[in-house]
Amino acid sequence: TQRDWVAHPTVLSGDLDGDGTVTGNAYHVLWLDGVSHLNITSATVIDGFTITAARANGGSIHSRGGGLYCNGYDSNHACSPTLANLIFSDNLANVYGAGMYCDGSSNGKCNPTLTHVTFSGNDAGYGGGIYNDGSGDEESGSRSASESSPTLIDVIFSGNRAHDGGGMYNNGTAGTSSPALTGVTFYNNTAHGYNGGGMHNRGYYTGESSPVLTNVTFISNSAMYGGGMYNYAYEGTTSPRLTNVIFSGNASDYGGGMYNMSYREAFPKTARCTPILINVLFSGNSARYYGGGIDNGSLGADDARTAATLINVTFSGNSAQYGGGISNQKMDTAATISTLANCILWGNTAISEGLQLYNGGVATTTVLYSIVEGGYGGTGNLANDPQFVAPIAASSAPTTTGNFRLSLGSPAIDAGTNAGCPTSDLGGLIRPLDGDEDGTATCDMGAYEFEKPRPALSLAKSVSPAAAVPYHGTVTYTVSFSNTGTLSDTTAMFTDTLPTDMTFGSWIMNPGAVAANNR
Repeated sequence: TQRDWVAHPTVLSGDLDGDGTVTGNAYHVLWLDGVSHLNITSATVIDGFTITAARANGGSIHSRGGGLYCNGYDSNHACSPTLANLIFSDNLANVYGAGMYCDGSSNGKCNPTLTHVTFSGNDAGYGGGIYNDGSGDEESGSRSASESSPTLIDVIFSGNRAHDGGGMYNNGTAGTSSPALTGVTFYNNTAHGYNGGGMHNRGYYTGESSPVLTNVTFISNSAMYGGGMYNYAYEGTTSPRLTNVIFSGNASDYGGGMYNMSYREAFPKTARCTPILINVLFSGNSARYYGGGIDNGSLGADDARTAATLINVTFSGNSAQYGGGISNQKMDTAATISTLANCILWGNTAISEGLQLYNGGVATTTVLYSIVEGGYGGTGNLANDPQFVAPIAASSAPTTTGNFRLSLGSPAIDAGTNAGCPTSDLGGLIRPLDGDEDGTATCDMGAYEFEKPRPALSLAKSVSPAAAVPYHGTVTYTVSFSNTGTLSDTTAMFTDTLPTDMTFGSWIMNPGAVAANNR
């Protein structure tokens, strides 16, 4: 039988003397060495442990990877184990990855799979929960083979802290760090120095950090830049792709939910920060200065470009000084370009300028088939109240309250464009639906597709006894008529015909049921 790791936890602790203090604790609880020996593959499984109380406060390698140091450093080496049902809690690292350090630097590989793993209360300089190191040689002028791109499924990052990357730090400096996340939650993580309360993505010096996120939530995270997520391309590439993602109740100075920046210093290098967001909700986030939901910026010479693409994204209840929903800024000769389709910007606020949308420094924003409070030029745009089920006041941000699905009669229903419309919405409902019942299914605006409330009637019948009964005996038919839909039906009627030579006796009804004319 399987070991019940929840009912019977096994704790691997760095508190070697068991005195409950940090004095004399081990630098690392676990060390997986894919360098000195054979490469570590998915056949190496660590399952069902709590890993805690590491103090990676030494020098060099002993300043990183408190809970787990996964060493795939250098060419032809790899550390890519299978990690399942683990808790990394209360570990410390002076520099990188208090919970876990995933080292694929210098042409190495670190691509583990993490399933049902929790990172909680870990504290590091960079990457409180996990630090993924795909860095290569910055001076080479080309991207190396270094890679640290874990796969995370049903993972929780909660209450972790770091100077940068409170929950996760992905380092793609002259290499690649592009993890895949499905069903992951970032809650109450903090970057107490600068960047990325939940996640920090770094694409530097020809390198790339372009994680893929599906069904991920960022809730109540905080930082100076990018309360939920920070994306920075410095003469490199950062192009995360987000599908079905929620940013709610996050806080920062710049980019309450998300911060995107590109910077290019020298020719012929380029910088590309090009996030793609599909079915994403930004609600109740706050920024002290720019971009309550998102802050997009670019800096430096030509070929620094920040270009965000947003499809079916909702911004509501966010606040900032400039750009309550979105702020776009362009500096020097760089370019900041945002493209929005099927989006809703409503109920956001800005103290100085741009209640819903702010464009500074000749930044350009194209908006199509979207609702923008106060109006915005573009094909198919509206300025009508989208009629959310339970909107919130932006003055209450940061907050995680509210329901941003569409109510019956919303002008956003069937008002979008089917060009680029995703096949389902943030809640998993199929798109597009014929919400206005005009015979044509058209994509709704916003993160949620509207499904008209309908009754869902069902009928079940049974007979007792099942065997033959004597003449003049009693046969009981039980008929269950129910409605499991989202709308009451007060006019439903059903009929049933008894077999020949049987006589109807009387109705026996559950409370609230009504029979009319014996039907």
